[in-house]
Amino acid sequence: HGAIPQYWAHPSQDNYAHLLRYLVGPVLGRPTPAPEPPRAYPSAGFYHPRAPGLFTSLEAYATWAAEAVPDDRRVTPRVTVGVTVSMASYLQKNLAHVDAIIAAIERRGHHAIPLAYRGAPDASLFMRDGTPRVDVIIQTG
Repeated sequence: HGAIPQYWAHPSQDNYAHLLRYLVGPVLGRPTPAPEPPRAYPSAGFYHPRAPGLFTSLEAYATWAAEAVPDDRRVTPRVTVGVTVSMASYLQKNLAHVDAIIAAIERRGHHAIPLAYRGAPDASLFMRDGTPRVDVIIQTG
């Protein structure tokens, strides 16, 4: 049952649901819809509640963010705030606190760059060409 460790290695709601289907079907021999294969997730990625998923680079996030803001709402941000959140919170969809922080930052005319990470957050991910792209980082856990 080689898939079991793969589901467990990337703990997300989706992987847990498919792990249960895997256990009920092939392992217990009961009829159930076929599980999807385990989904692997990166060790870090840039997140935004309105984005379709994680971005694996700051450049990809910046491109999406520039296109996601309507023309009539585009302003030069006063402050750019990096917001870190654990990958476990992202995978478990436990993000209400992070989404509230992002919304508060954006409501005040600032720019938020949220980073989901596994292990210790890597501040160098907030840099481009050796230059920091954030003015401050808020660690949410």
